[in-house]
Amino acid sequence: MQTLEAYVGLYGYPLPDGRFHGIIDAMSVIRAKFIDTPVLGNEFESISYRQLELLVAELYVEMGYSVEVTKKTRDGGRDVIAERRDTGKLEKLLVEVKHHVNPIGVSKLRELLGVVSSEKVNKGVLITTSRFSKDAIIFAKSNPQIEIIENSQLVKLLNEYLGTTWSKNLYLITSERFRNEKDFIEQT
Repeated sequence: MQTLEAYVGLYGYPLPDGRFHGIIDAMSVIRAKFIDTPVLGNEFESISYRQLELLVAELYVEMGYSVEVTKKTRDGGRDVIAERRDTGKLEKLLVEVKHHVNPIGVSKLRELLGVVSSEKVNKGVLITTSRFSKDAIIFAKSNPQIEIIENSQLVKLLNEYLGTTWSKNLYLITSERFRNEKDFIEQT
């Protein structure tokens, strides 16, 4: 990492924009994947639940999915619908995002599994800014149609796919999706 930083410091200025940004992006990926980024625990305190949903949608876009963000209320037990098509294969996920402080219990996973079963999709993903109870973890391990992602795992994924500066660029990351929604004006 120090070698890349030294290279950018010495030769970054004369590089064409594309190459310069490519090196910076590569450095972000290296930091996210191979250098422990401390989890501060407060990355999500200052954002609204809707911003969190939009952030998760952008994460899934960067992971190669096309996404649809559901409406703010009465979303049917899913906040983001993510699809990825490969030759001969369609993967469809229902993602439920919980902006919580307390641990998520097994009842939320059972509800999500019911929605997954009802809509006949591949998998349901429950993402939380907190953590999961022991019962919830056991339930998720015994149900391959359910995936759980808690705070520290979410931060790692965001660092990997959106870069380690995602929390500083939160408004920029989510603003395009906000602009495409009718409720953008209500949020600002």
